[in-house]
Amino acid sequence: MDDREVTIAWLLARDDRTEEAVARLRQCPGSQAATELARLLVRQGRCAEAVAVIPDVTTQRAENRRLLGKGEAGE
Repeated sequence: MDDREVTIAWLLARDDRTEEAVARLRQCPGSQAATELARLLVRQGRCAEAVAVIPDVTTQRAENRRLLGKGEAGE
């Protein structure tokens, strides 16, 4: 995940440019970006959307394996 993109989205949200921040985070891969997007949506009262963007456990585990360099090796 690109920390720069998340930082820019955070700054946009702080500047009341929330929809721009949401759009930027939706384009970012990874569970960290999804979590940040969910937090932003919750602050706006858009809880159903927030739930929908959180990756399921299988997706999160696959991302963790990829980040740890294990690939398909499993846990």
